[in-house]
Amino acid sequence: MEATLSLSQVARLTEIGADDLASLVDYGVLTPFEPQAMPLRFDMACIVTLQRAARLRCDLALDGHAFALAVMFLAQITRFEDELHGLRTKSLARHAGSDLPQDDWESSNFHFKPVF
Repeated sequence: MEATLSLSQVARLTEIGADDLASLVDYGVLTPFEPQAMPLRFDMACIVTLQRAARLRCDLALDGHAFALAVMFLAQITRFEDELHGLRTKSLARHAGSDLPQDDWESSNFHFKPVF
């Protein structure tokens, strides 16, 4: 069974109010583990994204809608980074036996530095 958190646990870990989290669920930005089940449970993976968005909300004084967009965009960026990492891993494994020198191969890849 996957580790899940209650709404109050997510609120405590992210320092985002339960009402704000409920709004994110209503907007469809934050998806409960099992949307029909009560009480709502959330995957632990959402914590880092929500913490980043909370920092942005504080730093940039975002309103509720802008905050929801920040959460959505940060989650999408995380998914893209995970996908890119998977593709790089597959590509490196596929080219491990090629004639391309390893140093040249590594320098041809993009390297991303986390913003937060």
